[in-house]
Amino acid sequence: LNCSASKRKATHQAHLLTGTMSEEAKEGAVAPASPSGTKTLAVGTAAAPDDAPIGSEMKKLPTSSGSDVVDKMAWVIFPDNKYIKTWDLIVLTCLIILTFILPYQIGVSGGYLILTNIVWLVINVLINAIFFVDTFLYFFRAYRTKDGKLVFNLRTIMRTYACGLFFPNVLSVLPFTLAFYIAGTKFLADHTSSEGASGFLGLVLIGGSLKLIRLFRVRTILYTSDMITTIRLRTNSQKLLLIKYTTLLIVICHWWSCIWCFVAFLEAKSFSTGLLDKPNWIGAWYENNFVPGAPNPIGIDRHLDRYVLSLFWAIQTITSIGYGNISPITYAEWWVGATLQLLAGVAWAYFVGSLVGIAAGFNAAEDSFNQRADEANTLIRYFNNPTFG
Repeated sequence: LNCSASKRKATHQAHLLTGTMSEEAKEGAVAPASPSGTKTLAVGTAAAPDDAPIGSEMKKLPTSSGSDVVDKMAWVIFPDNKYIKTWDLIVLTCLIILTFILPYQIGVSGGYLILTNIVWLVINVLINAIFFVDTFLYFFRAYRTKDGKLVFNLRTIMRTYACGLFFPNVLSVLPFTLAFYIAGTKFLADHTSSEGASGFLGLVLIGGSLKLIRLFRVRTILYTSDMITTIRLRTNSQKLLLIKYTTLLIVICHWWSCIWCFVAFLEAKSFSTGLLDKPNWIGAWYENNFVPGAPNPIGIDRHLDRYVLSLFWAIQTITSIGYGNISPITYAEWWVGATLQLLAGVAWAYFVGSLVGIAAGFNAAEDSFNQRADEANTLIRYFNNPTFG
């Protein structure tokens, strides 16, 4: 639907409602018909029968003056706005980055990269600033209902957002990164070996969990952005499904590996040599399998080596290979491992089934052609030999 046209219609309707439009213009006004045969000029208004006078269903809109309604609509951001399309692309990019770096920061590095790498810190602060702006932009963004109607009344937009996602979004953009940087720097100064890190781990977990709320915006952007809708319409549906399920599998492997690594941190309450002092899967692997040249997961700065080990476990668990060289040790690890394996089995079965359906979709046109060719050949042979078959 053309949202610029929707904006012009909305202004037209505001004049029509408040009596600031000429009689000739009123006579030329046309209300968009809904599938049920009623005229619906504004979302949230009562639908009028086809023989009702035009504008009768607009009675719930503000009726102070035409200029007031038009002035309020000037603040509404419509989906086809070229700047909001670019903004949605920026926010979606940040969400994709966040999907991968946030679990890594929580479960594998323990915030080490933020505390020791200024570039990593700046990236986190910049992403947080983008989400902060986006949180308040939704007070002015027109949106579509499930049945496709465009909501452009500013008061309705604000009320719906304030009663819905506003509070969770605000929680997700609290300046936790800077607070974590200050507290974490002090912790590393007082605990050079990262021992006694239970409080620090709790800080990482709570702050990271609040940031995870941001990921709920992915669904909002995917289903409300005109840019995403355009991409969907211009791309082969089977290719989109293949990209979707492949991305989903990669994300699941990444998140499973970060969760599995963080469980060892919680058990040892340490990032470095404490992993060897208390039972956990990282310490057990190091004692039984480590040789020079292999990944060394011991030490807060050895986050990449820990990630390789935990990712290896996640992939072999999800694909049901299971070499058994990385296994749970403590009671908590057995429970977490069993839960992740159960969910991984469901995810793998879902992925394989979806992949089969996608492959069938890719070959649908060829299969249909081959079937019709076979039918044509059978018909030709019948005409050449009526006794055939």
